[in-house]
Amino acid sequence: MKSNYPSLPSSRLAALALGSLGAVVQLVHSADYPSTVLADAPAIYYRLGDAPNSGISRNAGTAGPSGNATNLNLRAVGGGAIVGDLNSAAYFNGSGARAIIPFQADLNPPATDSFTVEAWVNPSVEVTDSPGPAPLMNRYSYSGANRQGWVFFQRSPATGWNFRTYTGVGSATGINITGQAATPDAGKAGTWTHLAAVWDGKGSIARLFVNGEQVAKATGTYLANTDDHPEEEAVRGAAGISLGSYNNTEPGSNPFRGKVDEFALYGRALTEEELRSHYQNGTNANRTVPYRALVQSHEPRAYLRLDEPAFETDLAVNLGSAGGAGDGLNGAGVLHPAPGATDGRFDSANAYRPKGSGGGTTTLVPWTDKLNPEAASSFTIESWFYVAQEVTDAPGPAPLMNRYSYSGANRQGWVYFQRSPTSGWNFRTYTGVGSATGVNITGQASTTNAGTAGTWNHVVTVWDGPNTQATLFVNGEQVAQGTGDYAANTDDHDPAEAVRGAAGLGIGSYNNTQPGENPFTGRVDEVAFYAEMLSAERILAHYRSGTNSNRSLVYEAEVLADLPVEFLRMDEPAFQPAANAGAAGTQGAGAVVYPRLNATGPSGPGFPGFEPANPALGLDGTNSFLNLGNPLGPVIVSSVTLEAWIQPATVQGPLANVLAATPSIGDEDSTFLRINGGTHYELGTAVPGETETTVRSVKVAIPDGDLSGTRWTHLVGTYDRATWRLYRNGVLVGSETDTNGLPVSGSFDWAVGGRGDGIGRSFAGSVDEVAVYPVALSATQIQAHYTAATTSVAVAEPLTLQRDGAGIRVTWKGAGVLQSSAQLTGTYVDVPGAASPAVLAASAAEQYFRLRK
Repeated sequence: MKSNYPSLPSSRLAALALGSLGAVVQLVHSADYPSTVLADAPAIYYRLGDAPNSGISRNAGTAGPSGNATNLNLRAVGGGAIVGDLNSAAYFNGSGARAIIPFQADLNPPATDSFTVEAWVNPSVEVTDSPGPAPLMNRYSYSGANRQGWVFFQRSPATGWNFRTYTGVGSATGINITGQAATPDAGKAGTWTHLAAVWDGKGSIARLFVNGEQVAKATGTYLANTDDHPEEEAVRGAAGISLGSYNNTEPGSNPFRGKVDEFALYGRALTEEELRSHYQNGTNANRTVPYRALVQSHEPRAYLRLDEPAFETDLAVNLGSAGGAGDGLNGAGVLHPAPGATDGRFDSANAYRPKGSGGGTTTLVPWTDKLNPEAASSFTIESWFYVAQEVTDAPGPAPLMNRYSYSGANRQGWVYFQRSPTSGWNFRTYTGVGSATGVNITGQASTTNAGTAGTWNHVVTVWDGPNTQATLFVNGEQVAQGTGDYAANTDDHDPAEAVRGAAGLGIGSYNNTQPGENPFTGRVDEVAFYAEMLSAERILAHYRSGTNSNRSLVYEAEVLADLPVEFLRMDEPAFQPAANAGAAGTQGAGAVVYPRLNATGPSGPGFPGFEPANPALGLDGTNSFLNLGNPLGPVIVSSVTLEAWIQPATVQGPLANVLAATPSIGDEDSTFLRINGGTHYELGTAVPGETETTVRSVKVAIPDGDLSGTRWTHLVGTYDRATWRLYRNGVLVGSETDTNGLPVSGSFDWAVGGRGDGIGRSFAGSVDEVAVYPVALSATQIQAHYTAATTSVAVAEPLTLQRDGAGIRVTWKGAGVLQSSAQLTGTYVDVPGAASPAVLAASAAEQYFRLRK
């Protein structure tokens, strides 16, 4: 009987002793759509099945999951150690936060073996030479116990870094070496340091490397951690490897305040050349080999990239001295990461916009006395504001404020308002009497285009408490000054009045006392608050650092040198990321804003070409969308393909974007695949400045049932320099000639489910398997995608053959009729009455089996 299954390679065969019985295969269905899409090289491809945050830092080393670290109160921040890479890092706020890898023998080689410990560290505060924060350690050090293992300590910038090993006798150290690199600004707060210690087990020699150079060396003893301690001593178990503070044997002691990135532990002594290559690769944005690939080529046992979202709430992390009390809570509509203010090393910001349901999006730092000093004290407020939309002089969006302003209450605190580009920025203080202002000053810088759409503005206010005077600086120059009263926010209000608590610091709109009012459309970055007056010289230094990619000191270090109480870099990775499986890689990673459902999303298309569990992205038609940033600016030049599976809700807005690119400043989508008027699918473009009536596009009527909220439809649009073509479920349904070409701009933002900036044109329903290609796919390719999704694909899986007394037990899964043959190539015949598991008589001859459906 003929089978419709493919022939099998001999490598899939298994032989048994009784008559050399061979196992052929049964065939099962498996997802084939993703591989078909990837074969056509999309620049971006979102499967939209990203796992929710886990609180785990995953090990990419050879020890596998046993080398995973559990995160305890650490935070994920962007701007990691690797220059030009979009990776993030772990931030420890000095309060005992840590990441712990439980004890593993492989990560604690005996003293006779060699090993290397490596990481990048970036302190947020400089210290003296004692007692010493511990960014990395695995010391066994219960009180009174004999110490084992090793530890790194931070010392002053001039002294450098200290590495110690322990002997297993009391607290005695076997190695105690310290050193600093000769590279400029090494060890300063806000700067990254490449740190490594190498233990040579044969010679009992330890070497310390900083920024790729050996800075110290010593011979001594070392006793590796073991897990054979009595339970009454090791009450919290054997010593784990800890990042950020001491480990489980002294939980949270000697906390480090700063960032750690790219931790690795190797089961051998890396050479000086290898370590130098790591440092040089990490500091070279033009590297030819990815940093991760270079590290993994040296086979680390543990390798924590520390680029996972590491917290359960969406926070803007405070690097200032107020610590966690100054962390900001990002509202669901806050978009991050967005392009940041400072030039040079990758930097991101938070983006804010009005909500479709009214009001604005906000980052809120809860009230703390550290951000509300008394009026007699002096302080400085600093931030960078990006103007995405110009306004008139009234009423005024508020990018930054901490005013106490419940309806009818006596106002306290201060506020910034955006005015017209000519007028500039307005700063006000309040007196605590009704709505009266004490200081009300406005000014604009003389720098080119200051305050216009598409520009970053460095805005600083210095409050001189003893003289009750405020001075406003924009882009490094003083633009206004005024004298008047100021009543600082307090937290002693009548609860019946302060129903949402004391006034917090609101970013992007008004704070909790008037939630979401006066929304700002744009971005905010590098928010800092100092408990002193910054000088005009220091303010200018900050501005120049932020606008000079060739700065001598990185912007973060420039700010931290002035000891801010609050410092929000706004560089956290996306709280709910969408991974890109396309060629643009991490450059094309997306961020979900206002997800309709939980992180796993609704179910995607239920066709056989997809996995049984295939989540999709749910969009509410009002606020939610998937922000993609600008991963395609240099890629999409003349031809393009836009592809998605959609399950639209019955009701859509006038224009509902499935996938669109929008100029960062502009009113029209430059390229879009959308639903128009709830009646037509549309593919096309509009050059910025054109109206919707003059777009160049192809439109086709939507078939009955597509807008049911239950049907999944495969929608693809292509442009090949001459014609727009629209495909539904693999079939061409419309085309339109257009030889004007695609609009090309490096400032386009892409989004799924809305405009590129997320403001309007929202899609309601579910979206899955979104892809963009820098070429126009052919009709054959598009049909192949749809066929791969909707047609069963067979892959091989072995039958199970086991001895059963004098016979053979044959087991298989699923439906099918068992067949047998004396030869692999057939002829196969049905085995009468066989059902899994089937026990068959053995014979001396070879026998092969397969399933027929």
